Amino acid sequence: MPRNIESKVGELEFVDLANMDMFSDATDRAYLMRENEIPLVEKIIEKEIEDYEAWLSEQNVVPAIKALMDELATIRDSELEFMRDKISSADVDKMENLARRVVNKIAAFIIEYLKGQPHCQYRIEVVEEMFKLTVEKESQG
Repeated sequence: MPRNIESKVGELEFVDLANMDMFSDATDRAYLMRENEIPLVEKIIEKEIEDYEAWLSEQNVVPAIKALMDELATIRDSELEFMRDKISSADVDKMENLARRVVNKIAAFIIEYLKGQPHCQYRIEVVEEMFKLTVEKESQG
């Protein structure tokens, strides 16, 4: 409150009298509390940057992984079609489930290999050559 307010106003039960010094003290305390949190905030930002950089580096292998999964699905579907008339219709669903599970487990090992060193173009080239993959390079625009 401005200093031209009678101090007795503060004695009224429904009035809380405050002066600029009180606001300044509260502001100073709040500033110090926020300032003490700066190291924690910096650690959070550092961690987020590390996570983003890790995610970004893995994006290098995404086209190869997509091509691999497409190729494995083609192989799986082709083999299932070949076997379809050789097994009972009751077993088709079981065979499809088994084939999908085997393909996913094999793919998981290959994906782990690729992501192990995502900057290593050689690993990507090995997988591309091994499975005769045609990889569409994603545009960066």
